[in-house]
Amino acid sequence: MLSLYNDFLTPFNAFERLAKEMQLLSDERQESSVAVNSWVNEDQVKLDVQVPGFSQKDLSVDLHDDVLVIKGEKKEETNGEKEAVQRSAYRSFTRRFHLPYSINADGVKAKVENGILSVELPREENDKPRKIAIS
Repeated sequence: MLSLYNDFLTPFNAFERLAKEMQLLSDERQESSVAVNSWVNEDQVKLDVQVPGFSQKDLSVDLHDDVLVIKGEKKEETNGEKEAVQRSAYRSFTRRFHLPYSINADGVKAKVENGILSVELPREENDKPRKIAIS
Protein backbone atom coordinates (compact mmCIF):
# COMPACT_ATOMS: atom_id res chain seq x y z
CA MET A 1 0.00 0.00 0.00
CA LEU A 2 2.84 2.35 0.83
CA SER A 3 4.20 1.75 -2.70
CA LEU A 4 0.94 3.00 -4.25
CA TYR A 5 1.04 6.06 -2.02
CA ASN A 6 4.66 6.80 -3.02
CA ASP A 7 3.77 6.33 -6.69
CA PHE A 8 0.88 8.75 -6.25
CA LEU A 9 3.18 11.34 -4.68
CA THR A 10 5.88 10.86 -7.29
CA PRO A 11 4.17 10.17 -10.61
CA PHE A 12 7.48 10.03 -12.43
CA ASN A 13 8.44 6.84 -10.56
CA ALA A 14 5.26 5.18 -11.78
CA PHE A 15 5.94 6.38 -15.31
CA GLU A 16 9.50 5.03 -15.18
CA ARG A 17 8.25 1.63 -13.94
CA LEU A 18 5.63 1.55 -16.72
CA ALA A 19 8.30 2.39 -19.30
CA LYS A 20 10.49 -0.49 -18.04
CA GLU A 21 7.56 -2.91 -18.23
CA MET A 22 6.79 -1.80 -21.78
CA GLN A 23 10.46 -2.29 -22.66
CA LEU A 24 10.31 -5.87 -21.42
CA LEU A 25 7.29 -6.52 -23.62
CA SER A 26 8.96 -5.11 -26.72
CA ASP A 27 12.09 -7.24 -26.19
CA GLU A 28 10.20 -10.52 -26.44
CA ARG A 29 11.58 -12.49 -29.34
CA GLN A 30 8.72 -13.38 -31.60
CA GLU A 31 9.19 -15.11 -34.93
CA SER A 32 7.26 -13.63 -37.76
CA SER A 33 6.65 -14.78 -41.26
CA VAL A 34 7.61 -13.11 -44.51
CA ALA A 35 5.77 -13.01 -47.82
CA VAL A 36 7.15 -15.20 -50.60
CA ASN A 37 6.46 -15.40 -54.32
CA SER A 38 7.58 -18.62 -56.03
CA TRP A 39 7.84 -19.91 -59.58
CA VAL A 40 8.52 -23.49 -60.64
CA ASN A 41 9.28 -24.70 -64.15
CA GLU A 42 11.17 -27.62 -65.71
CA ASP A 43 14.54 -25.86 -65.27
CA GLN A 44 14.44 -24.14 -61.88
CA VAL A 45 12.64 -22.95 -58.78
CA LYS A 46 12.73 -19.19 -58.15
CA LEU A 47 11.76 -17.53 -54.88
CA ASP A 48 11.37 -13.83 -54.07
CA VAL A 49 11.20 -13.27 -50.31
CA GLN A 50 10.16 -9.88 -48.95
CA VAL A 51 12.74 -8.91 -46.31
CA PRO A 52 12.48 -5.12 -45.83
CA GLY A 53 15.05 -3.78 -43.39
CA PHE A 54 17.23 -6.91 -43.52
CA SER A 55 20.70 -6.70 -45.03
CA GLN A 56 22.85 -9.45 -46.51
CA LYS A 57 24.57 -10.07 -43.15
CA ASP A 58 21.18 -10.60 -41.44
CA LEU A 59 20.13 -13.42 -43.79
CA SER A 60 21.11 -17.04 -44.37
CA VAL A 61 20.10 -19.52 -47.08
CA ASP A 62 20.77 -23.24 -46.55
CA LEU A 63 20.00 -26.24 -48.75
CA HIS A 64 19.75 -29.71 -47.16
CA ASP A 65 18.67 -32.48 -49.55
CA ASP A 66 15.30 -31.30 -50.88
CA VAL A 67 14.66 -28.66 -48.18
CA LEU A 68 15.59 -24.98 -48.53
CA VAL A 69 15.79 -23.01 -45.27
CA ILE A 70 15.81 -19.20 -45.31
CA LYS A 71 16.45 -17.39 -42.03
CA GLY A 72 16.63 -13.75 -41.06
CA GLU A 73 17.66 -12.28 -37.73
CA LYS A 74 18.05 -8.60 -36.91
CA LYS A 75 18.59 -6.90 -33.58
CA GLU A 76 18.65 -3.15 -33.43
CA GLU A 77 19.66 -1.18 -30.37
CA THR A 78 20.07 2.44 -29.45
CA ASN A 79 23.49 4.03 -29.71
CA GLY A 80 24.09 3.62 -25.97
CA GLU A 81 23.24 7.16 -24.92
CA LYS A 82 21.09 7.49 -21.82
CA GLU A 83 17.48 8.02 -22.76
CA ALA A 84 14.28 8.19 -20.75
CA VAL A 85 13.11 5.07 -22.54
CA GLN A 86 15.61 2.78 -24.24
CA ARG A 87 14.48 1.24 -27.49
CA SER A 88 15.50 -1.99 -29.11
CA ALA A 89 13.90 -4.26 -31.64
CA TYR A 90 14.39 -7.91 -32.51
CA ARG A 91 12.98 -9.45 -35.65
CA SER A 92 13.48 -12.93 -36.94
CA PHE A 93 11.92 -15.40 -39.31
CA THR A 94 12.52 -18.90 -40.60
CA ARG A 95 10.93 -20.34 -43.73
CA ARG A 96 11.34 -23.91 -44.97
CA PHE A 97 10.51 -25.03 -48.50
CA HIS A 98 10.27 -28.65 -49.63
CA LEU A 99 11.51 -28.55 -53.21
CA PRO A 100 9.70 -30.53 -55.92
CA TYR A 101 12.87 -32.05 -57.43
CA SER A 102 16.65 -32.43 -57.02
CA ILE A 103 18.59 -29.17 -57.08
CA ASN A 104 22.06 -28.48 -58.50
CA ALA A 105 23.55 -27.05 -55.29
CA ASP A 106 26.56 -25.57 -57.12
CA GLY A 107 24.28 -23.47 -59.31
CA VAL A 108 22.15 -21.91 -56.55
CA LYS A 109 22.19 -18.09 -56.61
CA ALA A 110 20.92 -15.71 -53.94
CA LYS A 111 20.96 -11.91 -53.80
CA VAL A 112 19.21 -9.24 -51.77
CA GLU A 113 18.22 -5.95 -53.35
CA ASN A 114 15.64 -3.31 -52.39
CA GLY A 115 14.19 -5.47 -49.60
CA ILE A 116 13.75 -8.57 -51.80
CA LEU A 117 15.82 -11.73 -51.37
CA SER A 118 15.85 -13.57 -54.72
CA VAL A 119 16.90 -17.23 -54.73
CA GLU A 120 17.33 -19.25 -57.94
CA LEU A 121 17.58 -23.03 -57.60
CA PRO A 122 18.45 -24.82 -60.86
CA ARG A 123 17.24 -28.37 -61.38
CA GLU A 124 19.79 -31.22 -61.63
CA GLU A 125 20.35 -32.15 -65.28
CA ASN A 126 19.84 -35.85 -64.64
CA ASP A 127 16.51 -35.08 -62.93
CA LYS A 128 15.01 -33.10 -65.83
CA PRO A 129 12.38 -34.81 -67.94
CA ARG A 130 13.68 -36.16 -71.25
CA LYS A 131 11.83 -36.48 -74.49
CA ILE A 132 12.10 -40.00 -75.85
CA ALA A 133 12.01 -40.47 -79.59
CA ILE A 134 9.60 -43.10 -80.80
CA SER A 135 10.82 -45.26 -83.65
